[in-house]
Amino acid sequence: MAMTPANPNGTAVAKKPAANAIQTLVTSPQFFNEVVEMAGGGNKAFTASVFVADVKQQLRRNPALLKCTPASVKKCCLELARWGISPDGRLANLIPYADECTVSWDFKAFVKVGKRDGVFTKVETALVKANDVFKVVNRKIVTHEINYLKPRGDVMACYVVFSLPDGQEQTEIIEREELDVIRSCAKTDKNWAKWYGEMARKATFKRGCKWLDISPDLSGMIGSDDEAEYDLNKGGKQSLFAGAAHEIPADGVTVSPSPVGEGDTPPTGRKRGRPRKEAQPADAEELPPADTGAQEDETPPADDGESDTFAEAEAEELPA
Repeated sequence: MAMTPANPNGTAVAKKPAANAIQTLVTSPQFFNEVVEMAGGGNKAFTASVFVADVKQQLRRNPALLKCTPASVKKCCLELARWGISPDGRLANLIPYADECTVSWDFKAFVKVGKRDGVFTKVETALVKANDVFKVVNRKIVTHEINYLKPRGDVMACYVVFSLPDGQEQTEIIEREELDVIRSCAKTDKNWAKWYGEMARKATFKRGCKWLDISPDLSGMIGSDDEAEYDLNKGGKQSLFAGAAHEIPADGVTVSPSPVGEGDTPPTGRKRGRPRKEAQPADAEELPPADTGAQEDETPPADDGESDTFAEAEAEELPA
């Protein structure tokens, strides 16, 4: 590092490094104004100053982002602002893939935007494990019993129950074989290997959204997540989150969910929700069955009833 005399006694001090192009971008008044404009003048419950501070924190936590193209960083930031989500490490993270910046969404961000936009009023989700008692009759979840005093076994399925504004409920269940197919389409296996349960919940939520009248913001977020995390050419985008395997067993079965958050209370006597009015864009996921032998759920401690958070540990450079 170049040294220049700066003190009267001739003591040399190090020059301050020149600002990186990304740092220059996020500290510029133009960037701030664009965030304000994209967020609709602050109508989405966050301020531009907090948003910019969160972006700077992302850069400090993950210096690999400084190697990304300014255009990709700006694109991700303005998309986040448009959807009203700040990259706070809890709801979303900025993640580099080679020199491209992408957004990594936490499941809680989808729930937040879906509630905000009136798509649903409540979301319940849980993993079903081999030693749980999980019974489905006439396409309704009748019971899900968990004995926490004994080992629960491997993950066998995941379900999500949406409570809709009209009082109906929509249930989505994905079995382990299908979850493993979704996993096989991921660009990197890191998140699935470490947080299988959380990734399974997010995948099940996104497939369930295909049956709902989702908002443009939620649809855009799901599409962004699919693009960032999955190689949609590995089996075809339609097969990834389409609804062909949406069938729920007609009779009772004993299967497995993973540790659930406080809000993950199992439903009783669920009603099947109304069918979607229109086919949603191919952003929502669905896959054909296959068994890749995914490892068991290692979900981190839950910080609320909607989902355990796994975004923190994702904030490092992932392979292209």
